[in-house]
Amino acid sequence: MNELIFLLLIFLMINSCDKEKKNPFIVKYDDFELKFEGIDNINKKGKILVLNNRDTLIYNKGIGINKLVEKEPKIVYLMPMLDKEEEAIRLKEYDSLGFKVVRTRSYDLDRFKKQNVVYKLVGNRTVKMVFPRSEEGITGIYIDSLGKGSDGDVYGEMKINLYGKNLSKESRESFLNAVNTIKFNIE
Repeated sequence: MNELIFLLLIFLMINSCDKEKKNPFIVKYDDFELKFEGIDNINKKGKILVLNNRDTLIYNKGIGINKLVEKEPKIVYLMPMLDKEEEAIRLKEYDSLGFKVVRTRSYDLDRFKKQNVVYKLVGNRTVKMVFPRSEEGITGIYIDSLGKGSDGDVYGEMKINLYGKNLSKESRESFLNAVNTIKFNIE
């Protein structure tokens, strides 16, 4: 019985060491900062962040930057055909052009999208978060209305994005959790 308790204690100690909490990393930019937790390291070089020596996030600030909008999927309705050979030819042709074929006229376009979009209020600013529905895709944030560009700017207010493609699960989760820690350094 004592041996069993001893082995259980050793197992618990080893298991707790593996899940030791990693130190947070605070990343600062001109307009905001955010805190990453649960990753081993971050290297910041200008507009580029490298998480865990393998995943890259790119930072952009400006007036006409990428809003991280997914292109609408190309959908075509193909009515079932009596000539199955002709139907197979059409299916192959649509597939080669990047179309998704549907067999009913009532379909949900959202079913064919590759990323999720969530809007959160962080520090009195709306943050658009995008993340993939599968393991691959864009994970990022987009924030507009950070302040005016130069005087006489006809294009609107400053915007920022910070995003990466095909991030590991660990980096993706750390990044999405870091969004909740954003602190803005602007009025």
